[in-house]
Amino acid sequence: MLAITNNNPSKEYLYKCTSFNYLTKEVCPILFCHSKYDVLCKNQGDKLRNILDELNIKYKEILSKSIFDNHCYPLMWKGKKAKEFNKEVIEFIKKYK
Repeated sequence: MLAITNNNPSKEYLYKCTSFNYLTKEVCPILFCHSKYDVLCKNQGDKLRNILDELNIKYKEILSKSIFDNHCYPLMWKGKKAKEFNKEVIEFIKKYK
């Protein structure tokens, strides 16, 4: 049940919806991509990295460092950065398949 009061989600609901709260040491290696300049998910990549480090989980992080780079590379297959990202995804999958 969605626990919303005055159109604001409850703390319990937000906790349950936050994937960080479900990470354990038993998780498989993770590939994640984020942007230094993301205004919608600001600092979530940093938070994820910190949690992965604390749990000693293997991961590959790809950080978009330019304000002009879109970090949703899989949605845009053209362009230098998209091609570089997609190559890294393939390498990650081959490494951990």
